[in-house]
Amino acid sequence: MVFRRHSGRLQANGADVRVIGDIRDAETLKPAWEQLANRSGASIFTFPFWALACLGAEGGFSRPQLQLVTVWSGEELVAVGPFAAEVRHGLRHVRFLGAPHSQPNRLVVAPGHDHAVIHIWEALRRRRSVLRLYDFDTRVQPSPLDAGSGWSGRVTSRSLVSIVATTVALEERLRRDHRDLRSVLVARRRLADDTVSLEHRFGRSAADVAALLPCLSAIEHHAGARHDPSPMQLDLLQGRLPHLLQRALADDRLRLFVIIADGVPLAYMIGLEGAGIVTALMTGHHEDYRRYNPGHLVMTDLYCWAHHEGLPIDFSIGDLQWKRSWSRQGYEVADVLATSDPLLLKAADGVAAVRTAARRLAARASSAGPRSATSSPGGRKP
Repeated sequence: MVFRRHSGRLQANGADVRVIGDIRDAETLKPAWEQLANRSGASIFTFPFWALACLGAEGGFSRPQLQLVTVWSGEELVAVGPFAAEVRHGLRHVRFLGAPHSQPNRLVVAPGHDHAVIHIWEALRRRRSVLRLYDFDTRVQPSPLDAGSGWSGRVTSRSLVSIVATTVALEERLRRDHRDLRSVLVARRRLADDTVSLEHRFGRSAADVAALLPCLSAIEHHAGARHDPSPMQLDLLQGRLPHLLQRALADDRLRLFVIIADGVPLAYMIGLEGAGIVTALMTGHHEDYRRYNPGHLVMTDLYCWAHHEGLPIDFSIGDLQWKRSWSRQGYEVADVLATSDPLLLKAADGVAAVRTAARRLAARASSAGPRSATSSPGGRKP
C-alpha cells in the first residue's frame, strides 16, 4: 500500500511504523483497519467509521491534525493508534480521535502482536508529544508510563466501565435479581394498573431510523431541563440524525430502540454494535412519564435483543446507580498524562492550572450575575 505522505516512519525489530497525516490515506486504510478492529476485539469507538468521523466533530480539537500511527509486519497491518494532534499554548497535544467522546479508548492491536503497542508509544515519544489519553483501557495494553523508559507523567483519574452479561433470558434475570431490578417490576405493575399499552419499535435500516426520528425529537423536547445538552442531543431535538450516528448507520452499526406508550413516545436507547459487543451510547425519556421508569423499560428491549444476538452490553463510562442494578461486572479505565520531556510535563501542568482557574472565575461570575442596589454580596442570579 502506497501512501501520499507520512508524518514519520520508523523501522524497529522488523516492524514498519508509519505515522499517517493525510485523511485520504486514512480512508484508503479503512478496509484493513476495520478487519483488524473486528478480529482484535477493539472498542467500537476506535473503528474507522467512528474515529475518522470524529476528526472534525464539534467537541474535539478546534484544528485537529490526523496522527494515525500504524504498525506493519510486511504487508500486514497489525496495529493502529487512532490519534489527533493540536498545538495549544506552544505545546503539541495528542489524544485519541474523538476523545473525550470516545470511551473507553484502546489501541487496535492484532492478536499475537502485543509488542506493537511499544512501537506506537515510541513513535509518539520521538515527536515530543504531550499525550492526554482519556479513559484508556489498561487491562491488556500498557500505557506509555508502563511501556518502559523515556516517559514522564501520571494517572490523573480513574473511572469504571460496566458490562452487562446477557446469557440469561430477561424473565429469568428478573426473577433471579428481583431486588436489583425492582424498578422494572414496579414499572410493569404501574403500567398494568393504569392500563397503559406499550409499543416496542426497533430501527436498524436507514428507512426505519428515519421513521423513528420524530419520536426521538419528541422525547428530547420533553426530557426536562438539561444542564449541558450534548451536540448529539441538540441535533435529535431538532429532528436531525447527528453526523456521527449517520456514519454508524451507513456502516450498519446503529441499533435504535424506542418505546411508545399509548401513542406517546416514551423512551429511546441508541446502541452501537461491533467486535462482539453492543455499546449503550445514549438514552432519553419523556419526563412526564418518570413514574414508569422509562429508562429501565427501554433497557429491557436492548437486553432482550442482545440476549437473542448473543452479545454482552457495554454501559461505557460512569458508575451510576441504574447501571449498577443491571451490571455485576466491569473494568477500570484511566486518564493518563504522559510526555517524553519532564519540562513539557511542567508546562502542561501550568497551562492546566491557568485554564482551571479561568473556568472557576467564569463559573463564579456566571453564578453571581449582575447585582442591583438591593442585592446582597452573596446574591445569586435568579
